[in-house]
Amino acid sequence: MHFCLFLNISGGFPTFVIKADSESLVEDLEYLLEERFGIDDVEFPLGKMSLEPTDEELRSLYGQLTEDELEALADFFRVDLDMYDYSYDDFRRFVSKI
Repeated sequence: MHFCLFLNISGGFPTFVIKADSESLVEDLEYLLEERFGIDDVEFPLGKMSLEPTDEELRSLYGQLTEDELEALADFFRVDLDMYDYSYDDFRRFVSKI
């Protein structure tokens, strides 16, 4: 799974936009903080958190949308979807069938 994170170091608008895979997310953030800002004592409390949402979590979120609403969101975020090679097709199975 890919992530696009907006890292805000100084307040206001995002300072960095990071595209990372779930497998390297922590390492990528550690590298950025160490190399760019000299912060080398960072711990990410992953604990029970999973970077991969479960089907149940996706269903609880996308199940609130209709097919038309999902399509409208995809159209609105089309540039982002294309730029980061994301697809919303996998989430259609979770939308409300109303």
